[in-house]
Amino acid sequence: IASLSLKVNGDTLGNQDVLKFNPDEGRYGLIFDATSSTPTSGTRFTRTEWDFGNGVKRSYNGAPKVERIVYATEGNFPVTLKLQTNELKTIERQFDIAIHKPAASIQVSTEE
Repeated sequence: IASLSLKVNGDTLGNQDVLKFNPDEGRYGLIFDATSSTPTSGTRFTRTEWDFGNGVKRSYNGAPKVERIVYATEGNFPVTLKLQTNELKTIERQFDIAIHKPAASIQVSTEE
């Protein structure tokens, strides 16, 4: 049906089911880019639907666009992307965005 190419903040999704980010990145906004996805020869994308798992849903006619989505709280957020072609075939990709503090962090102060 199509070749789905999806990046979140420059990380390629590939075969992964979970992409992890720290809360600072989530509050600033994650960049979702599926613009490199290509339908099979002779077809085109006619509809794009996103569910970002944090209450934000977007749907529009045409190929996917670059989206910036803010995740203000920590947690796991199930994301769904659906692309429909002019032959009424749909490709769907589901994965999770995990927003959590790192297990360990290094802090530096000018006094030490």
